[in-house]
Amino acid sequence: MAERGETDWQINKSVLECNKYMLESGFASDVVFHFDSSEIRAHKYMLVARSPVFEASFYGGLSSTSDTTEQHIDVTDVEAEAFKELLKYLYYEHVDITADNVLPVLYAAKKYMLYPLAERCMNFLQDTISVDTVCIILNHSILYDEMDLTDKCIQYIAPRCGLLMNSPSFLNLSPAAISRILRCDILYVDSECDIFVAMLRWATTRAQKQDRPVTDDELRAQLSDNLHQIRFLSMKPELFARIVGDLGILTDTEKSMMYHQMLTGKRSEHLTQIGFNVFPRMQKCVRYRCLGRNAGWWTCNGPGDAISFTVNRPVSLLGVSVFGGREPAKHLVNLELWLNPDTLLKQVEHTLHSDGTESPFPIYIGDDGVDLTPSTSYTILVIMKGPIAYYGQGGDAQPVSVMDVTFTFSRSEKSGNGTNVKSGQIPELLFLPRSL
Repeated sequence: MAERGETDWQINKSVLECNKYMLESGFASDVVFHFDSSEIRAHKYMLVARSPVFEASFYGGLSSTSDTTEQHIDVTDVEAEAFKELLKYLYYEHVDITADNVLPVLYAAKKYMLYPLAERCMNFLQDTISVDTVCIILNHSILYDEMDLTDKCIQYIAPRCGLLMNSPSFLNLSPAAISRILRCDILYVDSECDIFVAMLRWATTRAQKQDRPVTDDELRAQLSDNLHQIRFLSMKPELFARIVGDLGILTDTEKSMMYHQMLTGKRSEHLTQIGFNVFPRMQKCVRYRCLGRNAGWWTCNGPGDAISFTVNRPVSLLGVSVFGGREPAKHLVNLELWLNPDTLLKQVEHTLHSDGTESPFPIYIGDDGVDLTPSTSYTILVIMKGPIAYYGQGGDAQPVSVMDVTFTFSRSEKSGNGTNVKSGQIPELLFLPRSL
């Protein structure tokens, strides 16, 4: 038991202030937690009062000592600094959560069933998700079975997938995290080939870390069931031949079945039976061939940019993309989908943070999108408020076809900011084909 230091630590102090002194001084402690190179003193009464896990440990069936004996406990699965934060919360309702300690503190909070503390950690993680942190957070959200946090990570990753797949942190994702990403249908990438190449880098890194030979057989073993979530049938046949065909990742039989379906359009039931996901991921209908070069355009001060269109077969419209600022910028975006000129089908508001790059940014209109009927006129209206943005040009008045879906664009009377078939905003429509 630690000896008392100050003599006036109780006078005119609140309960929490007294508890803080007891913890920091170790006075009257009756339990000692041992870590690799340190120890922390605490009080059974306080621990038992706040945590059912400590209650079971000291006074339940797990107890091995009397309540009058100073108990020594080795802690091997919680970091000392995280345990200190846990005790601070137990004693006087204070915790200092940082990017460095949030995951260990979350683990400790869940272990000792301190759910309000775990919720604080979860809120911190949700508020600090970024390109640099999302892969680490996704790994731990799956490890700790935090489904809401996992969903938020996937929502963050989906529109930034192309960027994240080229980051070093992507290579450190767990197989379970990779699976969660690959099962997402709305990943914003230029091509499924990009996903395949990224997965080869990921599998190569795992093999090297395990001192395994980097062979085609080993890469397939590292990919395991995640290989089946790559949508090979969404690749163009020539890209499939060049990027996938010469490798031994797929068997000759698998490649033959995929070639046959790509070239004939006849679905191979055997591919589904052996586990391959044959349903396409989100597709892009790209409206412009290049960026506009007038530095004074595109203003975003209120008038709307709109384009009307029809489709030739059923699709689910998932969203559109818009150009961001020519410099790092923030735009308030109002996105509307109209049926004919008079019926509003969907409206979403979004705050777009762009980084000054020329690439467009996706804006989704809902988890399930909006089902569109063939040969019916729809209008996308986007109202942006913020600094000058990039714009596209080189649009074609001819129909645009993507995976047997043909979009025909026309000028909309709702477009008051200049967007038309040939130039402006709304460079891409994001969609999923539906069965006829």
